[in-house]
Formats: sequence, C-alpha cells, structure tokens
Amino acid sequence: VSLILSPTPLSALYLYEDIKKYRSVLLDKFRKMGTHPHVCAALESPDLNFDMLWPNLVFVLTWVGSICAISSPYLRALTKKPLIDAPYCATEIWGCVRTGGTDTLGGVLHPSVHVYEFIEEGREIRKENLQTLWQIEPGKKYEIFVTSGMGLVRYRMKDVVECTGKLKNAPIISFSHKADYIVKFDDFALTEQEIIEAFKRIGEKIGDGQFIFSPDPVLRNLVCWHATDLKLRDDFVSAFESALAEVNKNFAYVYHAKKSCMKLVGKPREWIKNQLLEHTMHAQSKPRLLQQLPLESLS
Repeated sequence: VSLILSPTPLSALYLYEDIKKYRSVLLDKFRKMGTHPHVCAALESPDLNFDMLWPNLVFVLTWVGSICAISSPYLRALTKKPLIDAPYCATEIWGCVRTGGTDTLGGVLHPSVHVYEFIEEGREIRKENLQTLWQIEPGKKYEIFVTSGMGLVRYRMKDVVECTGKLKNAPIISFSHKADYIVKFDDFALTEQEIIEAFKRIGEKIGDGQFIFSPDPVLRNLVCWHATDLKLRDDFVSAFESALAEVNKNFAYVYHAKKSCMKLVGKPREWIKNQLLEHTMHAQSKPRLLQQLPLESLS
C-alpha cells in the first residue's frame, strides 16, 4: 500500500478502529499464511500505526481543512507521511485536479468535466446572481452549482467553496463549509466556519475532542461543551465571544447588548468525541462541531 485515499479523515480512522477491533483475528490469519512478517509485528505492537502496517506508504489524500481540521490530528498521529488535502469532490462530481505542494488546499476546477456556476456567499439564490467559473475571484467564498456533462440536471450542492487562486483562468477552490449547516437563534445565526475562525483568532486549537457546540433551548444561547481535562484560559468566554463578534455582525449586535451569549459546560473528553463522530458513518460525512439540536439538558 503506497496511498490511502479517504474522503474525510474519519474513513481512515474507522479503518484503524476496525483493524484494532479484529487484531487477533487478522494476526491469526497472517501467521497461518506465513507471509508479511512486518504486518504480524505491527499487529503485535501496542503502538500500532499505519506506517508499521504499510511501510511503503507515501502519503494520505483526504480533506484536512475546514471542519475536517477537527479529525485530521487523530489521523496525523497514525502516520508520519504527509496528509495532502483532497480536491473538492462529492457523490455527484470529482471535478478538481490537485496542484501545488503538500501544504496547499484544494485543486483546480477541470472546466471540461461539468458545468460549474457560483453564487457569492450571502447573496440571494437567484439565477441572476449566478457566476461562471472564470468570473469568480480569489479570496471570496461561493455556493457551488453543478450541471452534469449532458446538461440534464443542475445540482445545488449546498457546499460553500473558497476560491484561493487561479491557474490561468481556471479557479483553484477548496471546500469551506456546508451552505445549509447553520444554527439559528432568536437574534442571530452561526455557521461552523465562523466558530472555527473565532478559534483561530484567539489562538485555541479545536481538535482532539476538546470542544463541541449546541443551542440551549431554554435561554436560546450558545452552549460550549469542553473537555473537563482541558485547562482553559481565564478569559476564554469573553475572548471567544469577542472574536465571534468580529466575524458575525448579528452576533456582535447581541453580544454588545447582552454582554454574554455563551454558556460553558464541562464534559469528559470521550463524551465530546462520541458527539463529534455521531452520525458520520457515510464516507463523505464531516464531523459536526456545531450541532443543530440540543445535546443534553442543562438542568
């Protein structure tokens, strides 16, 4: 095995968990075959990882940016080989060509595979607002629409992509977040991307089962569930709310009016991990940092 292709890090992590679950069965089969002694040694090791199982592994191709940044650190712990960001893809399309180095995100849209159209994020979904692939601009985010090569079906992918550059006139895009994955409160709405951006601004990491967010149905506030073994900075709530106000104007209005819009609740790290991975068994599912429904009563 020289390449692992996993639409999201979760697919590879599920594979790893299955290998550990059936470790004794696999070990017995390889011993009987009398081949691949390095696999037997790997299965016997308490430090089992992908590099031990597949010493010829060159790199892992998977989504590593945006919301998948939550689960990619778990995958990085299993291999020292590069994790390369997979081009934008979905069940309906695989229309990007990977370019750039191992640390770049996304790929160049292939103009001859499908018909691509875009509406800039925040603009109304109307045909008058559609833009062609050569009209979109680097640094902006767009909801993407795809028409099949035969022209019979136009798909609203409900994905928001970011144009990070161009190769001549062809845009380079990377997945940003789901267009319809928003949690609405009484006076504001939040997206996962805004929460991720707020974390970046205060210099906090979000991986390793540290955080998950959900609405509080009673007070209509945002609930931040955090791992109880995580040492938070003293001003975490105020710093995070201030950063979130910088990226979301409606949140800023409520934040300045109410002073506090978020409740902090501690939970065991395994509980948070289970919530992050719940309902993500489909190969292209993404972990949900921001839940649309309350996770648990706060009473």
